[in-house]
Amino acid sequence: MNLIPVKLKVFIIPFPPGDAFNYLYHCPRGHKIVMDGLEDCEFLAENVQVVDTKNEADIYLLTYVPHWSNEKYNKSFISSYLGKKLVVIDWQDESGPDNYLVKSEECLAYFKRSWVGALNPQGIRQEIQHPTNFYPFAYCMMREYLSFPLVPFYKRVIDIGCYLRNEQPNRGFILQIMSQIKQQLPQLNIVVGPISGGNRSNGKNLTFDEQYFTALAQTKILVTCNPPLEGDSRTWEGLSAACCVLVDKTFTPIPDKLENEKHIKEYTFSDPNTLINQIQDIVNNPAKANDIAWSGYNFASEYHMPRSRISYVIRTIRKLLNENNHTIA
Repeated sequence: MNLIPVKLKVFIIPFPPGDAFNYLYHCPRGHKIVMDGLEDCEFLAENVQVVDTKNEADIYLLTYVPHWSNEKYNKSFISSYLGKKLVVIDWQDESGPDNYLVKSEECLAYFKRSWVGALNPQGIRQEIQHPTNFYPFAYCMMREYLSFPLVPFYKRVIDIGCYLRNEQPNRGFILQIMSQIKQQLPQLNIVVGPISGGNRSNGKNLTFDEQYFTALAQTKILVTCNPPLEGDSRTWEGLSAACCVLVDKTFTPIPDKLENEKHIKEYTFSDPNTLINQIQDIVNNPAKANDIAWSGYNFASEYHMPRSRISYVIRTIRKLLNENNHTIA
């Protein structure tokens, strides 16, 4: 039996040179979560050593992948890393076998943000059967999110904020509902639609848009929505500002999952009237909204930072090695 090393030696696969990527956008947020997580955790300091060369490594970690379906991706640059040392963290919005970067037999473990399928016409998410060495992943709060000062809940000037862009059917539906609610509740300050031009996935713009986060800090109730496949960074951004976050029901089984009515308030897409009632219910109960906001902020600050995500990756890798009774070194 080979002993599993005390510290896993991890080589971060560098961004590919030349024309390996032809992209309009990339995902600095995703890569930054990994790098911040590796720096910011006692568990990781004791269990991981980032090394400079491939030859030293127990694990090859691929953290940068295309984020959008219109990006062209030349997989040949990772051909030398394929095998049971490769660990992939995939931030794509697409899921299923046609959107895996590598096959299950070509990696030790594969972590997928878009783990659950798209909504069907009834508003239910499709289940996807992933290979056994594939695992769910998620965005999280980030250190920069917490750098914006918190405003006491009852002193915030925006009663409800919904800062989505109208570029996807489900988010367009939520924007329509919020416009109706704004008309029905004229006594409240309700802001509907994007409040800044910054695209937080676009490497050419700011990842942490000051105008957007300043508005979050003044928002009591934030209504957000997952993209067609689950993986909403806006949920974590809202939690970081201690907003009471309303988001569609999520199914991705991440560790320490947020609890409905405790850390967030979940809604369903069943029909417009139900959604309107769910939103009005929390508007009419500000004490409950305040409790959810601070409970969500405290819980996410403890269990959903980059260190939590990367600790989960390393623990999963060690579990796989233990099950196989050997090291990959």
